Amino acid sequence: MHISQITLTLNNKPGKLSGISELMGSESLNIRAISVVDQGEKSIIRFIVEDPEKATNALAAQNYEYSVARVLAVEVPDHSGGLSAVLKPLKEQEINVDYMYPAIGRHGNNAILIIGTKDIEKAAEVLPANYIHLLGEEVYHL
Repeated sequence: MHISQITLTLNNKPGKLSGISELMGSESLNIRAISVVDQGEKSIIRFIVEDPEKATNALAAQNYEYSVARVLAVEVPDHSGGLSAVLKPLKEQEINVDYMYPAIGRHGNNAILIIGTKDIEKAAEVLPANYIHLLGEEVYHL
């Protein structure tokens, strides 16, 4: 089970990120999770939005270069060791976590992490086998 993440690179200048937020808002799209990583003169923006196809159409219409990747939305128990419960089974199966970032909302009382890995299919099998709940499209509507 996976969800779609949009990634784009922007010049690291005032107002560039705001432009993405305004564009999503003008399309009535809520951003459910976002990560912004400074790369000097550029920033890498990764985000989950409630309707990825509508979002990519809006980005394309404004000539943004973007990519779409499959990622996992993982429910993380909100207690000490909750993150370890997610990461340990991945480590045991030698699945590397390339990046992760939190979603803005919660699922019940639990936090949600977005996980990017090159071994997404294997991770999607390993985590539920270790009692870690994966979210699908419901993450778009938190």
